Amino acid sequence: LFVMLKFILYPLPLGFKLAVLIIGFWLIPVEEGEDELQTTTSGIGMEEKEYKGDAGGSSKWTADLDSQNMTVMVYLMGSDLESQGGCASVDIDEMLEAELGDKVNVVIQTGGSTYWHNEQIAADSVQRFHIEDGELILKEDLGLISMVDKNTLADFIRWGKNNYPADRTMLILWNHGGGTMGGFGYDEHFEGVLSLGDLAEAMEASEAYFDIIGFDACLMATIETAYAFSPYADYLIASEETEPGTGWYYTEWLSLLGEDPGVNMAELSKKIVDDYIYGPDSSFWDNTTLTVMDTQKTREVYQALCAFMSESKEALKDYGYQALSTARSGAKSYGEGEFEQVDILDYVERTGLDEGEEIGKALEEMIVYHDANISNTNGIAMYFPYNYPDYYQNMLEELTRIGMEDEDYQGFFNDFISLMVYGQNQTEGSRSPIEQLTSYLELEETLDYSSSSWYQSQVEEQYVTTLEESLNGEELYLEEKGDGYVLQLSEEEWETVTAIELQVYVDDGDGYLELGSDNLYEFDEDGDLIVDFGYAWVALDGQIVPFYAIFEGEKADGSWYSYGYAPAELTRAYDGANMDIEVMIYWDEAHEEGYVTGYRIAGEDEVSLAERNTFTLEDGDELSFYCDYYTYEGEYENSYYFGDTLVVDGELAVSYEDLEEYPTDICYYLQDIYCNEYWTETIMISFAE
Repeated sequence: LFVMLKFILYPLPLGFKLAVLIIGFWLIPVEEGEDELQTTTSGIGMEEKEYKGDAGGSSKWTADLDSQNMTVMVYLMGSDLESQGGCASVDIDEMLEAELGDKVNVVIQTGGSTYWHNEQIAADSVQRFHIEDGELILKEDLGLISMVDKNTLADFIRWGKNNYPADRTMLILWNHGGGTMGGFGYDEHFEGVLSLGDLAEAMEASEAYFDIIGFDACLMATIETAYAFSPYADYLIASEETEPGTGWYYTEWLSLLGEDPGVNMAELSKKIVDDYIYGPDSSFWDNTTLTVMDTQKTREVYQALCAFMSESKEALKDYGYQALSTARSGAKSYGEGEFEQVDILDYVERTGLDEGEEIGKALEEMIVYHDANISNTNGIAMYFPYNYPDYYQNMLEELTRIGMEDEDYQGFFNDFISLMVYGQNQTEGSRSPIEQLTSYLELEETLDYSSSSWYQSQVEEQYVTTLEESLNGEELYLEEKGDGYVLQLSEEEWETVTAIELQVYVDDGDGYLELGSDNLYEFDEDGDLIVDFGYAWVALDGQIVPFYAIFEGEKADGSWYSYGYAPAELTRAYDGANMDIEVMIYWDEAHEEGYVTGYRIAGEDEVSLAERNTFTLEDGDELSFYCDYYTYEGEYENSYYFGDTLVVDGELAVSYEDLEEYPTDICYYLQDIYCNEYWTETIMISFAE
């Protein structure tokens, strides 16, 4: 029994696609002498330590518990997280359910969304609320102003400080986050984003100092974030990885605070982390990590990094680019590798450089508590330019703006990126699959960075020998072997390869449909890459769909996971609205057959923004899958619907189905240590019963 592919060839009108950021800030001060809790992560210079905080806390915070009170300020920018999924309203409900008592104030500023699921909140205005006896009480209506304006943030902090003064204060910034590159905040009414520099200036203007600053948002647990906020808070709580839409779970830790407003900050922080990782909002497919950092230890970590970068720069001169580039490409990255952020300790350990031990010691002091359900995640990430050199000039300016302008620190990156782009321009790439399959040839533009302030022209003389083992795109020929084909490279050439991906195109008789990509590949006993894929592809409810693998990794317990998406147009059952989405498909050891986790809104290819939310498919939702289509002349024609419209009725079954009657062309994509892209020859595979 075989499944027939049907191609409904009429143009799919592709709407504007928006990717979004998510972030949240929480500020917690650490008082001298307060008991701390330490990460259980081990690594260079890091011993395993258990939580050692006690309920007593510091003498300052426990001398007179009756006088202790706390104000929690929540800067809640709803954005599409609220308009599409009601995520902000869910978190507000969690806050309202908390037993706050009479010594804890929670004040919330809402805005940034075109629709609120909570009927008390206006979509065309920025409003300020106070939680009183489990109710949301409106205190001010500011009209429609931008939530991504640093002055708006500063004014909210001043308002909260003046109207709800307290012994201890906490700030939560809730929305999309883009890490060091992307900053914080997406307002559906206004353009712009709050960069780290903007956020620091807002803090300075507010003249406030917090016990805790927390990011209930993606990707904000970086050394750069901690450095920018170190003058304004004792503790920083943030995530290295993207967050699920509802983010933190609020009810229980707020109730803990209400029960004991003088609670030890270490105990409160641990509760926030544990509830996020293991609480009712967490799901088996979420990759969750959250860290509590002592911001007053940030500069020691930065100084250790500066010394490490100085050693790394010398290593480059000893022709160590390949080793450092391999360490960079292999280090744990976040946000699906699109945000130039890697775990500091994981990268440092992979380099094997001596100064890495001092970084481990400094991180041990800075990380108060950390937990994660994914491997190679140690609490704090760093910006490390690699895939997107176009952004590096702006990032240098931003690093300087927040004070991270050490000559050794920036100097290493200057040399590293200069050498990388030099290598890109000196090596031969290969033709893309469409160029190979058709007569079309696109002239590739050689990017010139020589006028950039960071470019170091001397790398052309200093590091030229590192190019000797680079791949030659014109020589990636496939060899017949046994009943199929393989790609044969030398051991030295394979060592320069950092990524491998299968790409599949279907020939429908008039042109080529891009069926997608997968991260499945296999080597034979001789170390040759086997060029095959079993002539089967991802299917939902038995219908083959276009599919793109995104990421594969390892959970903290050593088990594997992998996920990707199928592009589709969604017609929602409850209101008939149409939108371009990505149906998220997930595999792990407990779900080897695959599982649809929901969908996320399709976005532009923007590295500055992170998609945090996954929404649930409802019965009656209609899914029309689509893919790109190229003529035999190699021209991109349009995106077309692929197969029949699928109506959701319960859980969608994931499987791999035979492609059957249509000839299929496949090739493998490779990336090397210079971030060059290569494609092998394409070969046609026909279905054999």
